[in-house]
Amino acid sequence: MSIATLNSALYRNVKTHTKYDRYFTKTPCKATFLGSYTTTGGMQQMVEWAFKYKNFTKEISKKLKGRNLKETVANIYQFTYDHIQYQADGYDQQLRSPSCTWNVRLEGVDCKSYSLFVSTILTNLNIPHSFRKVKQPSSPSRWSHVYVQIPSGNETLIIDPTLRVNTEVKYIQKEDMEVKLDYYGLHGAEGTEKSEEFINDKDRLGGFSKVLQLFKKKGISESTLTLINEKVKQAYSVNNSFDFDFKLTRKGLIIHRELIQLESSGLNSPIGGGLFESIVGDIEFTKEIGNVLTYGLNSWGASQTPASYPGSDGFKAYLAEIQKLQGGISASNIGQKLTRLDQYFNFLIYQHYYWMNNIGRAYSSRLAMNNAIVTLRKMRGEIVDKTYNLFKNRGVNFIVKTTSTNEMMLWKASLTKFGRGNYEHRQFKATNLSPTAIDLTPKDVHTVDTVNDTTPTIPTTTTTTTSLDNTQSGSNTTTGTPKKNVNQAGIGGGTLAVLALALGGGFLLMNNNKESNTNK
Repeated sequence: MSIATLNSALYRNVKTHTKYDRYFTKTPCKATFLGSYTTTGGMQQMVEWAFKYKNFTKEISKKLKGRNLKETVANIYQFTYDHIQYQADGYDQQLRSPSCTWNVRLEGVDCKSYSLFVSTILTNLNIPHSFRKVKQPSSPSRWSHVYVQIPSGNETLIIDPTLRVNTEVKYIQKEDMEVKLDYYGLHGAEGTEKSEEFINDKDRLGGFSKVLQLFKKKGISESTLTLINEKVKQAYSVNNSFDFDFKLTRKGLIIHRELIQLESSGLNSPIGGGLFESIVGDIEFTKEIGNVLTYGLNSWGASQTPASYPGSDGFKAYLAEIQKLQGGISASNIGQKLTRLDQYFNFLIYQHYYWMNNIGRAYSSRLAMNNAIVTLRKMRGEIVDKTYNLFKNRGVNFIVKTTSTNEMMLWKASLTKFGRGNYEHRQFKATNLSPTAIDLTPKDVHTVDTVNDTTPTIPTTTTTTTSLDNTQSGSNTTTGTPKKNVNQAGIGGGTLAVLALALGGGFLLMNNNKESNTNK
């Protein structure tokens, strides 16, 4: 089939409106020559560009995210098919950045630029995927087509915007190249998400009505209520969702970055600062209304908030397990302990990324998951990395390598297992263990300064002196600096057993050494 015939067959009437232009940055559009596409080098460059240019589609990615993987894939395909024309480039093998693709979308791009555009969106959404190039029956001697494939349990999903129907083309040979995400990327098994986890827009409108009823009860004027209603409609129309600012402050109500003064309608209504206290102190100011007026309309029906999640049973269980794994670190088990701790931290980080990107629909829930990720990263640094550096600075050598684990993920804080996921973590192997004494001084115990704007600084803990446990093989004699009678547990059973826990909106410093723990 000639290039002209192919372009004619795959031509579509693209949508010419400019409503989505604001999500893309205007840049000079210069195509890059790929060279011979018969090698794997072309796909490798596409992988590199997927990471290099992913920020160009960061904002539109948020709009295309569905309630589950299949819906997200369908949204991405339909958006790309509807808004970007197809134009085969023959054998020139030009590759365009996502911004360039959008700038020439009415003229058209070929399958490679389509695939790169799609890949950047999937990368922003932390969805694992691969580029797939194929040899088709019509051209059995050359690689003639490329598209994106996404693993989903026992099936493979496809995004190929060159076609009117998003199905996989027939091929006689294929070659895949994975777009390897940061080790926070994860997508669970398809078909495991529960529909009741998702609050639809009708539910959120019901929440908005309850807010208006409370405002009316507090004497907000009808004209102000009408204005609020109109501003919400406008914001919803612009965003095509309730993902916009909706927050009660002492100055008024913020709707989509605009401040609305809350004016009272009569003598019976409180005004000024008293109105704010009257609203939040009303018996009808329920938890859900409070969430809405703090985190926005999209938080109606949210199961978690940044304030509630750290104190939830599920998160407390994670922290208790971390403390358990951290206990009793010594020279004889330092490699195993660091490996298991790093694995568990990365498991939790993966899991919270999945919940944030694929399950949490309410803004407050997503924010709670994001804050948990920040906390877990910080804790991993304080517990794993600094313990590793402490031993390393005392002369212990380590072999550190990255490996991956396929493990059952959990369904939210209920701890119900729902599907398998692959995540990466580090393996530590300690070598040349020696009886070198470790003098634990205040500089050895690192504290967390801040995790976010509201997290207080952890006070410095007192320290004691301990030593590396090093029992010689075949002997019951322990060599090294004599141990003290007090505080002689292994590191982790002693003062280095420091665990920063995000509970009650802040950090709690826990130390297993009772004699030296001044932070009770």
